Amino acid sequence: MVDRENSSQILCSKGFSQRLEEDRISQLPDPLICHILSHLLPKEAITTSVLSTRWRSLWLWVPNLEL
Repeated sequence: MVDRENSSQILCSKGFSQRLEEDRISQLPDPLICHILSHLLPKEAITTSVLSTRWRSLWLWVPNLEL
């Protein structure tokens, strides 16, 4: 018999790996992501830096970002 805690961990890890495979935004080229960020408010564009290490400095490249 499988205990509940282990079975829920297995389900969570499967869901997490599926979400990673479905992350198509991070697969876009940097200039396109910067273009998308340029349509956000400055605070929103900056907070995207927590999404991944790749996104950490992309908000700095947004040309029309006024602080």
